[in-house]
Amino acid sequence: MAEQTSKLGEKLLGWEFPEYPDRERSVGSWLALGVVGVVLFIIALATSNFLFAVILILVGIIYFMQARNHPRLVKFGVHEDGITLGDDEYRFEEIDRFWIVYKPGKIQNIFFHFKSNLRPYLSIPLEDTNPLRIRDMLRRYLFEDLEREEEPVTEEIARELKI
Repeated sequence: MAEQTSKLGEKLLGWEFPEYPDRERSVGSWLALGVVGVVLFIIALATSNFLFAVILILVGIIYFMQARNHPRLVKFGVHEDGITLGDDEYRFEEIDRFWIVYKPGKIQNIFFHFKSNLRPYLSIPLEDTNPLRIRDMLRRYLFEDLEREEEPVTEEIARELKI
């Protein structure tokens, strides 16, 4: 791995991961989503809630377009003074804490919780990276929240619903 530098200093560790999980959906799951969408759309029209109907149409279009595309690879890096995610850079001073959820076959992510309420957390898949190696490296710069052993509820819901 060639060492790269940025405004955050020398790159200490890095890997790539898909920007979102590329989940295969069965015909049954597409049918179920379609039925739920049509029922919600009918309810929206019956209650004269046209804004909700428009939102349902937009969500359906976005969901269908995303399902047709394959995810791009995103680069993640740990540097001397912060982390990078694609072209975005975050200094360690902006991050409050981190925790790792490692359950092989189910979830293998590192979570960064920011000090700003505008950006509560960032989820990064570990891929084939050794979680102990990344943990030891990050503990030099950030507080590790050992009480957090689970992923945020929103992550779990998105994973279970395959969205």
